[in-house]
Amino acid sequence: MNKLLLFLLLVLLPACTPTPAPDNAAAGAVTSAPSPTQTGVPVSPTPQVARVCADWLNVRQDAGVTHPIIASLARGETITVHTYTTTVDGATWAETTSGWVNSKYFCKENP
Repeated sequence: MNKLLLFLLLVLLPACTPTPAPDNAAAGAVTSAPSPTQTGVPVSPTPQVARVCADWLNVRQDAGVTHPIIASLARGETITVHTYTTTVDGATWAETTSGWVNSKYFCKENP
């Protein structure tokens, strides 16, 4: 019974929580075209690990706030970064195994 309740909580909770405002954009701001990006720069021969220091961090389909949100990460979660890229607005985005995230929300110290 407890496992069933936990499962239902995990499934239904995201549907009940408000969607976070897009990264690097004011809530309610309208954006039109996808942000062009520079070529991804590999982090190093081995992927880097980063920790999220924001309350939540949107994971997007591609680098830039105009791309769809496909997941969210919570404060303290660690992710593996494969490459970085910079959009024309100057934001640095990290490509992870889950999608793209704005790297300004990473903790300054390593996990």
